[in-house]
Amino acid sequence: VAVKATASAVAGVAIHGDTPDFSQENWRKLMSLNVDAVFWCCKAAIPHLLAVGGGTIVNMGSMSGIASCRAALG
Repeated sequence: VAVKATASAVAGVAIHGDTPDFSQENWRKLMSLNVDAVFWCCKAAIPHLLAVGGGTIVNMGSMSGIASCRAALG
């Protein structure tokens, strides 16, 4: 199997806290690193992938994206 190009985006940060006490600043930090950064990485990779005739973008996450880590909450 020939792979023309592969772009990989791996990002992640966790800030723990109860929702009623969670600040907008912390929310923006989480979204910026966990969502926005992946989007911008993919957006930047697309022209390069198209230039070589295609390819694959691989975004990976952790179980933290599915379930909270109770131990981290203290």
